[in-house]
Amino acid sequence: MERNIRLLAMQFVMRNALFFVPVFVLYFRDEIGLSFQQFLITEAAFALTIVLFEVPSGCLSDVWQRKYTLLASDSLWIVGMLLLLAADSLALALAAQCVLGVAFSLSSGTNLALLYDTLLAMGRQDEFSRTQGRLAGYAFYSVGTSSLLGGFIYAFNHDLTVWLCVGSACLSWFCTSLMIEPPRHKTAVQQNPFVDMIRTMNYALRENIDVGLIIVFSAALFCATKLIMMSQQPYYVALAIPEGAFGVFYAVSFGLAGLASHLSHRTETWCSNFQALLIAWALAVSACLASALFLGPHGVALLMLGGAFIYGAASPRVHGAINKRVASDRRATILSTQSLLVQLSFVPLSLVVGQSFGAFGIQGALLGLAIWLIFAGAGLMLWARRRAGRHGTAEL
Repeated sequence: MERNIRLLAMQFVMRNALFFVPVFVLYFRDEIGLSFQQFLITEAAFALTIVLFEVPSGCLSDVWQRKYTLLASDSLWIVGMLLLLAADSLALALAAQCVLGVAFSLSSGTNLALLYDTLLAMGRQDEFSRTQGRLAGYAFYSVGTSSLLGGFIYAFNHDLTVWLCVGSACLSWFCTSLMIEPPRHKTAVQQNPFVDMIRTMNYALRENIDVGLIIVFSAALFCATKLIMMSQQPYYVALAIPEGAFGVFYAVSFGLAGLASHLSHRTETWCSNFQALLIAWALAVSACLASALFLGPHGVALLMLGGAFIYGAASPRVHGAINKRVASDRRATILSTQSLLVQLSFVPLSLVVGQSFGAFGIQGALLGLAIWLIFAGAGLMLWARRRAGRHGTAEL
Protein backbone atom coordinates (compact mmCIF):
# COMPACT_ATOMS: atom_id res chain seq x y z
CA MET A 1 0.00 0.00 0.00
CA GLU A 2 2.86 2.38 0.71
CA ARG A 3 3.86 2.05 -2.95
CA ASN A 4 0.49 3.48 -3.98
CA ILE A 5 1.33 6.80 -2.37
CA ARG A 6 4.65 7.04 -4.23
CA LEU A 7 2.99 6.06 -7.51
CA LEU A 8 0.19 8.57 -6.94
CA ALA A 9 2.80 11.27 -6.37
CA MET A 10 4.47 10.34 -9.67
CA GLN A 11 1.08 10.21 -11.41
CA PHE A 12 0.20 13.68 -10.09
CA VAL A 13 3.52 15.01 -11.41
CA MET A 14 3.21 13.40 -14.85
CA ARG A 15 -0.46 14.23 -15.40
CA ASN A 16 0.17 17.85 -14.44
CA ALA A 17 3.25 18.35 -16.63
CA LEU A 18 1.20 20.69 -18.84
CA PHE A 19 3.71 22.46 -21.04
CA PHE A 20 1.02 24.32 -23.02
CA VAL A 21 -0.58 25.99 -19.96
CA PRO A 22 1.25 29.35 -20.16
CA VAL A 23 0.44 29.65 -23.87
CA PHE A 24 -2.89 27.86 -24.28
CA VAL A 25 -4.73 31.06 -25.23
CA LEU A 26 -1.93 31.85 -27.70
CA TYR A 27 -2.03 28.29 -29.08
CA PHE A 28 -5.76 28.50 -29.75
CA ARG A 29 -5.16 31.87 -31.43
CA ASP A 30 -2.08 31.00 -33.49
CA GLU A 31 -2.68 27.34 -34.41
CA ILE A 32 -6.48 27.07 -34.48
CA GLY A 33 -7.36 30.70 -35.24
CA LEU A 34 -9.70 31.35 -32.29
CA SER A 35 -10.21 34.58 -30.36
CA PHE A 36 -10.25 34.71 -26.55
CA GLN A 37 -14.06 34.71 -26.66
CA GLN A 38 -14.06 31.57 -28.81
CA PHE A 39 -11.43 30.02 -26.55
CA LEU A 40 -13.77 30.53 -23.60
CA ILE A 41 -16.55 28.84 -25.59
CA THR A 42 -14.36 25.74 -25.92
CA GLU A 43 -13.58 25.94 -22.20
CA ALA A 44 -17.32 26.14 -21.51
CA ALA A 45 -17.74 22.97 -23.61
CA PHE A 46 -14.97 21.33 -21.55
CA ALA A 47 -16.78 22.33 -18.36
CA LEU A 48 -20.19 21.22 -19.67
CA THR A 49 -18.74 17.81 -20.55
CA ILE A 50 -17.51 17.51 -16.98
CA VAL A 51 -20.98 18.48 -15.73
CA LEU A 52 -22.46 15.60 -17.73
CA PHE A 53 -19.84 12.99 -16.82
CA GLU A 54 -18.41 14.05 -13.43
CA VAL A 55 -20.84 12.38 -11.05
CA PRO A 56 -21.48 9.27 -13.22
CA SER A 57 -17.70 8.81 -13.46
CA GLY A 58 -17.35 9.17 -9.70
CA CYS A 59 -20.12 6.62 -9.25
CA LEU A 60 -18.30 4.36 -11.71
CA SER A 61 -15.17 4.69 -9.59
CA ASP A 62 -17.13 3.71 -6.47
CA VAL A 63 -18.51 0.52 -8.03
CA TRP A 64 -15.56 -0.30 -10.31
CA GLN A 65 -11.86 -0.35 -9.45
CA ARG A 66 -10.33 3.09 -8.94
CA LYS A 67 -7.18 1.96 -10.76
CA TYR A 68 -9.06 1.03 -13.95
CA THR A 69 -10.95 4.33 -13.85
CA LEU A 70 -7.66 6.25 -13.68
CA LEU A 71 -6.23 4.19 -16.56
CA ALA A 72 -9.25 5.07 -18.69
CA SER A 73 -8.75 8.72 -17.76
CA ASP A 74 -5.09 8.72 -18.81
CA SER A 75 -5.95 7.01 -22.10
CA LEU A 76 -8.63 9.54 -23.01
CA TRP A 77 -6.36 12.41 -22.01
CA ILE A 78 -3.84 11.21 -24.60
CA VAL A 79 -6.58 10.98 -27.25
CA GLY A 80 -7.81 14.50 -26.42
CA MET A 81 -4.32 15.96 -26.77
CA LEU A 82 -3.87 14.30 -30.14
CA LEU A 83 -7.20 15.76 -31.30
CA LEU A 84 -6.04 19.18 -30.16
CA LEU A 85 -2.93 18.80 -32.33
CA ALA A 86 -5.14 18.02 -35.33
CA ALA A 87 -7.64 20.85 -34.66
CA ASP A 88 -7.86 23.64 -37.23
CA SER A 89 -11.38 24.92 -36.53
CA LEU A 90 -13.73 25.72 -33.69
CA ALA A 91 -15.59 22.42 -34.23
CA LEU A 92 -12.46 20.27 -33.86
CA ALA A 93 -11.32 22.32 -30.87
CA LEU A 94 -14.70 21.66 -29.25
CA ALA A 95 -14.34 17.93 -29.93
CA ALA A 96 -10.87 17.87 -28.35
CA GLN A 97 -12.12 19.75 -25.29
CA CYS A 98 -15.04 17.34 -24.87
CA VAL A 99 -12.72 14.29 -24.87
CA LEU A 100 -10.42 16.03 -22.39
CA GLY A 101 -13.48 16.80 -20.25
CA VAL A 102 -14.40 13.11 -20.04
CA ALA A 103 -10.79 12.28 -19.15
CA PHE A 104 -10.79 14.91 -16.42
CA SER A 105 -14.09 13.60 -15.04
CA LEU A 106 -12.73 10.07 -14.71
CA SER A 107 -9.73 11.17 -12.63
CA SER A 108 -11.37 13.93 -10.59
CA GLY A 109 -12.25 12.56 -7.17
CA THR A 110 -11.04 9.06 -8.09
CA ASN A 111 -7.38 9.79 -7.36
CA LEU A 112 -8.22 11.38 -4.01
CA ALA A 113 -10.58 8.54 -3.08
CA LEU A 114 -7.83 6.04 -3.94
CA LEU A 115 -5.41 7.99 -1.74
CA TYR A 116 -7.83 8.05 1.20
CA ASP A 117 -8.67 4.35 0.89
CA THR A 118 -4.95 3.54 0.72
CA LEU A 119 -4.26 5.51 3.90
CA LEU A 120 -7.33 3.97 5.55
CA ALA A 121 -6.04 0.47 4.76
CA MET A 122 -2.80 1.38 6.58
CA GLY A 123 -4.63 3.00 9.52
CA ARG A 124 -3.23 6.43 8.60
CA GLN A 125 -6.39 8.20 7.41
CA ASP A 126 -5.63 11.16 9.71
CA GLU A 127 -2.72 11.96 7.40
CA PHE A 128 -5.00 12.59 4.43
CA SER A 129 -5.01 16.41 4.51
CA ARG A 130 -1.23 16.57 4.84
CA THR A 131 -0.61 13.90 2.18
CA GLN A 132 -3.17 15.34 -0.23
CA GLY A 133 -1.66 18.78 0.25
CA ARG A 134 1.78 17.37 -0.50
CA LEU A 135 0.57 15.63 -3.67
CA ALA A 136 -1.25 18.77 -4.77
CA GLY A 137 1.98 20.65 -4.12
CA TYR A 138 3.84 18.24 -6.40
CA ALA A 139 1.18 18.81 -9.06
CA PHE A 140 1.58 22.58 -8.85
CA TYR A 141 5.37 22.32 -8.94
CA SER A 142 5.02 20.12 -12.02
CA VAL A 143 2.72 22.62 -13.74
CA GLY A 144 5.08 25.44 -12.76
CA THR A 145 8.20 23.71 -14.05
CA SER A 146 6.57 22.62 -17.30
CA SER A 147 5.12 26.13 -17.71
CA LEU A 148 8.57 27.64 -17.34
CA LEU A 149 9.81 25.37 -20.13
CA GLY A 150 6.64 25.70 -22.19
CA GLY A 151 6.94 29.45 -22.60
CA PHE A 152 10.37 29.10 -24.18
CA ILE A 153 9.47 25.96 -26.17
CA TYR A 154 6.47 27.73 -27.71
CA ALA A 155 8.78 30.32 -29.26
CA PHE A 156 10.65 27.45 -30.93
CA ASN A 157 7.77 25.11 -31.86
CA HIS A 158 4.10 25.61 -31.04
CA ASP A 159 3.04 21.97 -31.40
CA LEU A 160 5.91 20.68 -29.27
CA THR A 161 4.24 22.03 -26.12
CA VAL A 162 1.26 19.72 -26.78
CA TRP A 163 3.39 16.72 -27.84
CA LEU A 164 5.24 16.93 -24.52
CA CYS A 165 1.86 16.76 -22.75
CA VAL A 166 1.11 13.56 -24.68
CA GLY A 167 4.42 12.07 -23.51
CA SER A 168 3.82 12.98 -19.86
CA ALA A 169 0.31 11.46 -20.04
CA CYS A 170 1.83 8.20 -21.29
CA LEU A 171 4.13 8.15 -18.25
CA SER A 172 1.12 8.85 -16.01
CA TRP A 173 -0.64 5.81 -17.52
CA PHE A 174 2.40 3.65 -16.73
CA CYS A 175 2.47 4.81 -13.08
CA THR A 176 -1.25 4.11 -12.70
CA SER A 177 -0.85 0.60 -14.13
CA LEU A 178 1.54 -0.29 -11.26
CA MET A 179 -0.90 0.70 -8.48
CA ILE A 180 -2.65 -1.77 -6.18
CA GLU A 181 -6.39 -1.43 -5.64
CA PRO A 182 -6.94 -0.76 -1.89
CA PRO A 183 -9.69 -2.67 -0.04
CA ARG A 184 -13.06 -1.01 0.50
CA HIS A 185 -14.21 -0.60 4.07
CA LYS A 186 -17.86 -0.62 3.14
CA THR A 187 -19.62 -2.70 0.54
CA ALA A 188 -19.90 -0.82 -2.72
CA VAL A 189 -23.41 0.03 -3.82
CA GLN A 190 -24.84 -2.78 -5.96
CA GLN A 191 -28.00 -1.07 -7.17
CA ASN A 192 -28.51 1.04 -10.28
CA PRO A 193 -25.57 3.46 -10.26
CA PHE A 194 -27.65 6.41 -11.48
CA VAL A 195 -30.13 5.91 -8.62
CA ASP A 196 -27.21 5.93 -6.19
CA MET A 197 -25.77 8.99 -7.91
CA ILE A 198 -28.99 10.97 -7.38
CA ARG A 199 -29.25 9.81 -3.76
CA THR A 200 -25.64 10.72 -3.12
CA MET A 201 -26.07 14.22 -4.58
CA ASN A 202 -29.20 14.69 -2.48
CA TYR A 203 -27.26 13.57 0.60
CA ALA A 204 -24.39 15.96 -0.15
CA LEU A 205 -26.45 19.03 -0.98
CA ARG A 206 -29.52 18.66 1.25
CA GLU A 207 -29.20 16.12 4.05
CA ASN A 208 -25.65 16.82 5.22
CA ILE A 209 -25.64 20.59 5.76
CA ASP A 210 -21.90 20.85 6.42
CA VAL A 211 -20.97 19.00 3.23
CA GLY A 212 -23.51 20.96 1.17
CA LEU A 213 -22.18 24.34 2.29
CA ILE A 214 -18.57 23.34 1.65
CA ILE A 215 -19.44 22.11 -1.85
CA VAL A 216 -21.40 25.21 -2.87
CA PHE A 217 -18.93 27.73 -1.43
CA SER A 218 -15.92 26.01 -2.98
CA ALA A 219 -17.67 25.65 -6.35
CA ALA A 220 -18.39 29.37 -6.58
CA LEU A 221 -14.85 30.26 -5.51
CA PHE A 222 -12.95 27.76 -7.68
CA CYS A 223 -14.84 28.59 -10.89
CA ALA A 224 -13.76 32.21 -10.34
CA THR A 225 -10.11 31.33 -9.68
CA LYS A 226 -10.13 29.27 -12.89
CA LEU A 227 -11.27 32.31 -14.86
CA ILE A 228 -8.68 34.48 -13.12
CA MET A 229 -5.96 32.08 -14.27
CA MET A 230 -7.31 32.20 -17.84
CA SER A 231 -7.37 36.01 -17.74
CA GLN A 232 -3.64 36.19 -17.07
CA GLN A 233 -2.56 35.73 -20.70
CA PRO A 234 -4.87 38.45 -22.16
CA TYR A 235 -3.68 40.70 -19.31
CA TYR A 236 -0.05 40.07 -20.27
CA VAL A 237 -0.89 40.81 -23.91
CA ALA A 238 -2.55 44.09 -22.88
CA LEU A 239 0.67 45.05 -21.07
CA ALA A 240 2.71 44.13 -24.18
CA ILE A 241 4.76 41.61 -22.21
CA PRO A 242 6.91 39.36 -24.46
CA GLU A 243 5.38 35.91 -24.95
CA GLY A 244 8.57 34.19 -23.80
CA ALA A 245 8.03 35.64 -20.32
CA PHE A 246 4.58 34.06 -19.92
CA GLY A 247 6.11 30.76 -18.81
CA VAL A 248 8.16 32.51 -16.12
CA PHE A 249 5.07 34.18 -14.66
CA TYR A 250 3.10 30.93 -14.71
CA ALA A 251 6.00 29.07 -13.11
CA VAL A 252 6.05 31.57 -10.24
CA SER A 253 2.27 31.40 -9.94
CA PHE A 254 2.11 27.62 -9.72
CA GLY A 255 5.18 27.52 -7.48
CA LEU A 256 3.38 29.77 -4.99
CA ALA A 257 0.27 27.58 -5.34
CA GLY A 258 2.33 24.48 -4.57
CA LEU A 259 3.79 26.14 -1.48
CA ALA A 260 0.30 27.18 -0.35
CA SER A 261 -0.97 23.64 -0.86
CA HIS A 262 1.96 22.18 1.10
CA LEU A 263 1.37 24.50 4.05
CA SER A 264 -2.44 24.52 3.93
CA HIS A 265 -2.80 21.94 6.74
CA ARG A 266 -0.95 24.26 9.13
CA THR A 267 -3.81 26.76 9.02
CA GLU A 268 -6.23 24.24 10.53
CA THR A 269 -5.17 25.24 14.05
CA TRP A 270 -6.07 28.91 13.72
CA CYS A 271 -8.97 29.13 11.25
CA SER A 272 -11.95 26.93 10.38
CA ASN A 273 -12.81 25.73 6.90
CA PHE A 274 -15.50 28.40 6.60
CA GLN A 275 -13.11 31.16 7.67
CA ALA A 276 -10.45 29.90 5.23
CA LEU A 277 -12.94 30.08 2.36
CA LEU A 278 -13.96 33.62 3.34
CA ILE A 279 -10.32 34.77 3.39
CA ALA A 280 -9.75 33.20 -0.03
CA TRP A 281 -12.92 34.87 -1.31
CA ALA A 282 -11.77 38.32 -0.11
CA LEU A 283 -8.37 37.84 -1.78
CA ALA A 284 -10.01 36.89 -5.09
CA VAL A 285 -12.27 39.97 -5.06
CA SER A 286 -9.37 42.27 -4.19
CA ALA A 287 -7.16 40.80 -6.94
CA CYS A 288 -9.84 41.27 -9.61
CA LEU A 289 -10.76 44.82 -8.57
CA ALA A 290 -7.20 46.13 -8.24
CA SER A 291 -6.12 44.54 -11.54
CA ALA A 292 -9.18 45.85 -13.39
CA LEU A 293 -9.16 49.44 -12.12
CA PHE A 294 -5.51 50.07 -13.01
CA LEU A 295 -3.78 48.14 -15.76
CA GLY A 296 -0.15 47.67 -14.71
CA PRO A 297 2.60 45.40 -13.36
CA HIS A 298 0.83 45.14 -9.99
CA GLY A 299 -1.94 43.22 -11.77
CA VAL A 300 0.52 40.50 -12.78
CA ALA A 301 1.28 39.73 -9.12
CA LEU A 302 -2.35 40.06 -8.01
CA LEU A 303 -3.66 37.69 -10.68
CA MET A 304 -1.05 35.14 -9.60
CA LEU A 305 -2.38 35.34 -6.03
CA GLY A 306 -6.03 35.48 -7.08
CA GLY A 307 -5.83 32.37 -9.26
CA ALA A 308 -3.58 29.38 -8.66
CA PHE A 309 -2.41 30.49 -5.19
CA ILE A 310 -5.94 30.66 -3.77
CA TYR A 311 -6.85 27.32 -5.32
CA GLY A 312 -3.68 25.71 -3.93
CA ALA A 313 -4.38 27.02 -0.43
CA ALA A 314 -8.10 26.23 -0.29
CA SER A 315 -8.38 22.95 -2.20
CA PRO A 316 -6.77 20.65 0.45
CA ARG A 317 -9.00 22.20 3.14
CA VAL A 318 -12.12 21.56 1.07
CA HIS A 319 -11.23 17.97 0.15
CA GLY A 320 -10.12 17.12 3.67
CA ALA A 321 -13.36 18.45 5.16
CA ILE A 322 -15.44 16.42 2.72
CA ASN A 323 -13.46 13.20 3.25
CA LYS A 324 -13.97 13.37 7.03
CA ARG A 325 -17.74 13.53 6.59
CA VAL A 326 -18.46 10.77 4.05
CA ALA A 327 -17.95 6.99 3.91
CA SER A 328 -15.66 5.11 1.52
CA ASP A 329 -18.46 3.73 -0.67
CA ARG A 330 -19.58 7.23 -1.66
CA ARG A 331 -16.38 9.24 -1.30
CA ALA A 332 -15.51 9.48 -5.00
CA THR A 333 -19.10 10.40 -5.90
CA ILE A 334 -19.19 13.18 -3.31
CA LEU A 335 -15.84 14.57 -4.48
CA SER A 336 -17.08 14.40 -8.05
CA THR A 337 -20.20 16.33 -7.03
CA GLN A 338 -17.99 19.10 -5.69
CA SER A 339 -16.00 19.20 -8.92
CA LEU A 340 -19.21 19.06 -10.97
CA LEU A 341 -20.59 22.19 -9.33
CA VAL A 342 -17.34 24.03 -10.09
CA GLN A 343 -17.77 23.25 -13.78
CA LEU A 344 -21.53 23.91 -13.72
CA SER A 345 -20.87 27.38 -12.31
CA PHE A 346 -18.07 27.94 -14.81
CA VAL A 347 -20.21 27.41 -17.94
CA PRO A 348 -22.48 30.52 -17.69
CA LEU A 349 -19.85 32.61 -15.91
CA SER A 350 -17.21 32.00 -18.61
CA LEU A 351 -19.65 33.01 -21.36
CA VAL A 352 -20.50 36.24 -19.52
CA VAL A 353 -16.82 37.00 -18.93
CA GLY A 354 -16.12 36.31 -22.61
CA GLN A 355 -18.83 38.77 -23.66
CA SER A 356 -17.46 41.34 -21.21
CA PHE A 357 -14.00 40.88 -22.72
CA GLY A 358 -15.35 41.39 -26.24
CA ALA A 359 -17.14 44.60 -25.22
CA PHE A 360 -14.78 46.15 -22.66
CA GLY A 361 -11.46 44.32 -22.88
CA ILE A 362 -9.65 42.46 -20.12
CA GLN A 363 -10.27 45.18 -17.52
CA GLY A 364 -14.03 44.97 -18.07
CA ALA A 365 -13.90 41.18 -17.83
CA LEU A 366 -12.04 41.30 -14.51
CA LEU A 367 -14.36 43.98 -13.13
CA GLY A 368 -17.39 41.88 -14.04
CA LEU A 369 -15.80 38.88 -12.35
CA ALA A 370 -15.23 40.93 -9.18
CA ILE A 371 -18.85 42.12 -9.15
CA TRP A 372 -20.08 38.55 -9.56
CA LEU A 373 -17.87 37.38 -6.67
CA ILE A 374 -19.20 40.14 -4.40
CA PHE A 375 -22.86 39.39 -5.04
CA ALA A 376 -22.44 35.61 -5.04
CA GLY A 377 -20.43 35.79 -1.81
CA ALA A 378 -23.05 37.94 -0.09
CA GLY A 379 -25.83 35.56 -1.16
CA LEU A 380 -23.95 32.48 0.02
CA MET A 381 -23.13 34.13 3.35
CA LEU A 382 -26.81 34.80 3.99
CA TRP A 383 -27.70 31.23 3.01
CA ALA A 384 -25.00 29.82 5.29
CA ARG A 385 -26.18 31.88 8.26
CA ARG A 386 -29.78 30.87 7.67
CA ARG A 387 -28.93 27.16 7.41
CA ALA A 388 -26.66 27.38 10.46
CA GLY A 389 -29.41 28.92 12.54
CA ARG A 390 -32.03 26.43 11.37
CA HIS A 391 -29.90 23.27 11.80
CA GLY A 392 -27.61 24.33 14.61
CA THR A 393 -24.49 24.20 12.44
CA ALA A 394 -22.04 26.77 13.72
CA GLU A 395 -18.99 25.94 11.66
CA LEU A 396 -17.97 24.06 8.59
